[in-house]
Amino acid sequence: MMQKNLIAIPIYNEEKNLFKVIDALFSQINIKCTEILAIDDGSSDNSLGILSNFPEIKLIRNVKNHGYGFSILRAFQYAQKRGFKYLLTMDADGQHLPFCIKDFFDIAGSADIISGSRYLIESKEPEAIIRERYNINMKITRILMEITEFNLTDSFCGMKLYTVDTLQNFNISDYNYAMPLQVIIQAWHKGLTWKEIPVPLLYLDTHRNFNNLYENSSARYDYYIETIKRELEKIDYEPNSDIWSAS
Repeated sequence: MMQKNLIAIPIYNEEKNLFKVIDALFSQINIKCTEILAIDDGSSDNSLGILSNFPEIKLIRNVKNHGYGFSILRAFQYAQKRGFKYLLTMDADGQHLPFCIKDFFDIAGSADIISGSRYLIESKEPEAIIRERYNINMKITRILMEITEFNLTDSFCGMKLYTVDTLQNFNISDYNYAMPLQVIIQAWHKGLTWKEIPVPLLYLDTHRNFNNLYENSSARYDYYIETIKRELEKIDYEPNSDIWSAS
């Protein structure tokens, strides 16, 4: 039997965008060699009702909301258990465009993790940037570049292609929005390879929140820094102290 690719989509209250995203997704993939997995993280809207219109999509449902990182962890476990070769993760809010999927699978295997970047090429529409989020991303990215020497431009893009055989290297303990930072540090520590490719910079909802977690930008930044420091403590790595003040 042909070994399939897996596309995993974490979902939390996405009824506004979900049908359009899935419809576009089916227009871009070969369903014979690609399986789609939705991980519903305790949605309270009609997301599950919309998913019921697509019996081809496999579903994992978290009875209550656990967080973005937890949904990605469940996708990791699903991909490993079922022996997929590649796992692509993408969001359900319409900001990850399905036509980009081909770009990832076309170069699958060229790196252990292929990560989308909204900032790899200069945006033609700088007004599309949510400045507060961009500034935090750039500060965290500079820190992670200095630690890992990965050529990073975007630390938080959720559109990624993983070689499933490498997923055993990850120990995800942050179930919220710092999970991508754990992935970067653990990938570097385990000697995995990392590549970025450009994806469009698109914010459909500039008022989208963080589910009441760390809405304050300073608190969110501190949360990211503490996550990085905890990861470095686990591997007994102490970076130059200037790294924190330089950010």
